[in-house]
Amino acid sequence: MFKKSCILFTLTLLPMLGYSQADCIVLYQFTGVLERVEISDSSKVIIKVPHTYNLAGYEAEEIIHSKIEIDAYQNNFKKKFKSHLSSIFCLSVEKIINDFFIGENKSYKFVLISEGSTRKFKLAVNKDNFQAKSDSNFDYIEINIGTLEW
Repeated sequence: MFKKSCILFTLTLLPMLGYSQADCIVLYQFTGVLERVEISDSSKVIIKVPHTYNLAGYEAEEIIHSKIEIDAYQNNFKKKFKSHLSSIFCLSVEKIINDFFIGENKSYKFVLISEGSTRKFKLAVNKDNFQAKSDSNFDYIEINIGTLEW
């Protein structure tokens, strides 16, 4: 009986191996500069950036899970994030940039938060904002959002 159950179980799993879909993740990093015009240099700033869930349209753009914290007296920022699992991230870096990160998303929504005040803005993106990078054998996609003024 046990042998028959093992054979039946194995036969059930074999078709799944042939039809399974590979899912991958990609590392991506937002970089840029915050120019403090209206806010104090001594204030801490949080930048809420879109996650791949938002870019894929799985979640509303108002729900942002990723954030970058910029300490007082600091202007340059960069932070890496991991994408969600998807088969699109198994493709080449150029295809990921063109089909996913740029694709339908011609602009990204960001939220700046500092000492209780909030500013929302959109940033138009194109191929110039993206670059494939490698750091300690980990490939990632850098998204340079340039200089933000606040």
